[in-house]
Amino acid sequence: MAPWLTTVPNARVGRPGPGLTRRDAIAVSPGQQLRIYGYGYQTARCTNHEPPARPFTDLRVFVTQGHRQQALATVSASQPGGTFAVTIRLPSDLEAGPATVETSQPVERSLHIHVG
Repeated sequence: MAPWLTTVPNARVGRPGPGLTRRDAIAVSPGQQLRIYGYGYQTARCTNHEPPARPFTDLRVFVTQGHRQQALATVSASQPGGTFAVTIRLPSDLEAGPATVETSQPVERSLHIHVG
């Protein structure tokens, strides 16, 4: 399963929190602080002959709205499970409407937000 972002601490696979889809996007305000949690941010281990899974380091956290992407933080996942937690402050100039919080990891389930 791809790594994912949520606002739910101690989330479990198969029980992702709000924000997984645009339909259940989290309502936020420009300039608001938001605590996000990342799960599964580590290398895959498919067989017993491969090295143990290692967490990803130096992940950049962004907010994307339309064609505009703004960097908010840099994090490194830890064991177990390639997890991290970080508090971000959303930019004060976000426009009303949908946006996405994501990392520099190319394959993940981003956090959908709706700016009010």
